[in-house]
Amino acid sequence: MTDLLAAAAGAALVFAATNLDDIVVLTVLFVAARGTGRPRPRHIVAGQYLGIGALVAAAVVVAAGLLVVPDPWTGLLGLLPIGLGVRALLAREDDDSPRWSPCGAPPPRCSAATPGWSGWSAAPATGWSRRSSSRSVS
Repeated sequence: MTDLLAAAAGAALVFAATNLDDIVVLTVLFVAARGTGRPRPRHIVAGQYLGIGALVAAAVVVAAGLLVVPDPWTGLLGLLPIGLGVRALLAREDDDSPRWSPCGAPPPRCSAATPGWSGWSAAPATGWSRRSSSRSVS
């Protein structure tokens, strides 16, 4: 019984340690919600629970799948990220032009008036601000 409690305590500690960045993201979202009303706090909480639930469900599916794979082969799963990285390295193009911008157009043509561009930016030390507005949210 103590082994089970020690394993549960260790799992909870690892979970908390690996989600420190999540706390920062949630803090930013709740500050934005407090200042602008969007996103609503219930949406933030629901999204957090849905995200954690999806991660747990994926882990359960993968763990069940590993039960049918022979033990010596599970070590070969470490080659998967290496193979994906090598494939991406070989498939890249050697051009210097940017391939992505927030509005889908090359960066010089992006503006808050461009369709598809939301106009939100992370303003230093003031939280989220709207680019098209001169008033920032504190």
